Amino acid sequence: MLVGDREIFAEAAQDWPGTPTLTVAGPLTLAACIDLPRAGRAIGDHGARRDIAQSWAVGVGDFLRDTVRLIARAFAVQIDEPCLAMVLDGGVPDESGRSLLPPVDRQEARRVLAGAVEAARAGGDQVVVHCCAVDPHLDVLGGAGADALSLDVRDRGSGFWDELARWCSGNPERRLWLGLVGADETEQGASVIARRLALARARLDVAGGSTRPADWAITPACGLARAPGTGQWRILRDLTRVAADA
Repeated sequence: MLVGDREIFAEAAQDWPGTPTLTVAGPLTLAACIDLPRAGRAIGDHGARRDIAQSWAVGVGDFLRDTVRLIARAFAVQIDEPCLAMVLDGGVPDESGRSLLPPVDRQEARRVLAGAVEAARAGGDQVVVHCCAVDPHLDVLGGAGADALSLDVRDRGSGFWDELARWCSGNPERRLWLGLVGADETEQGASVIARRLALARARLDVAGGSTRPADWAITPACGLARAPGTGQWRILRDLTRVAADA
């Protein structure tokens, strides 16, 4: 976010009764997308991963503290880790494009995410970690200490719901941000989103997870940059309608 963008954000948030959310790319996804000077993705180099994680924590922490001072209110911080599954499964290609880099150790990944969550608390309200992968590796993502998980919950199997229910049950303060509609689903409408929300609640009930209304938020399944034309506004309008009736 540039300085001008931050000033616009502050002006828009001034009289808004909701909780503003600022989204940042997570350190593992960042490392998976950055090339080293000698070639190759940074995620494949232990020292580079460490340096990126440390720099991320300092830079994001400072940025969030400055933003809090500017807008004079707390906000939620969403840490996006769309590449987490690739990082943990060894799915990031090397510089040749013909081979894959080895997976990052799960304990290391959990430590990196935990450090990112702690740095993001400079935002002052709540910290959310997001992954839209089919298998978001909840043992790692959920072990980072965030206040909420933001997940794509469309068409997920019973194992996913069982694991998510265990995460919910581990702490009564934990929240869920449920991704219910994709950027390419601009014509689905509020009724489809409402049915998906009801199904998610039912699956978590069966699995024994928390379904208190205060614990829920409904969101797009991932970013909306690929939504065509006015599709972004259509999706947000439909989500707002469903949330108002939930």
